[in-house]
Amino acid sequence: MGEFGVGLIIVGIVLLVIYLIPSLIAIERKKDSKLLIILLNVFLGWSVICWVIALIWALTKNDEPQQIIVMEKKKEVNYEQLEKLNELLERNIITNEEFETQKRKILAN
Repeated sequence: MGEFGVGLIIVGIVLLVIYLIPSLIAIERKKDSKLLIILLNVFLGWSVICWVIALIWALTKNDEPQQIIVMEKKKEVNYEQLEKLNELLERNIITNEEFETQKRKILAN
C-alpha cells in the first residue's frame, strides 16, 4: 500500500468521524434518546437534513424531570350532622351504641 492508500484511509476515517459527530455527542452528553439519535445518524445521516436534525437533537438539553405535587383533599367533618346526632343521644332517641356507629360513619366520610 502506497502513500496514496494510507492517505485515503486517513481521509475515510476523518469523514466517518465527521459523519458520526451527532452520535458521539449524544453518547458523550448521555442523552435520554441517544439510541434514536444514533439510528437517525447512521441510517439517514447521508441526507444532510437528517444529519443536521440528529446534530441539533444531540445538542439540545435533556428534559428536566418535573416534580409533581399531589395534595390530599382534607376531609371536612360535618359538624352539623354530629351536633344533630349528639342531640338525638341526649334526648335518648338513640342508644350510645347507635351514636358511636353513626359518628364513625360521619367521621369516615
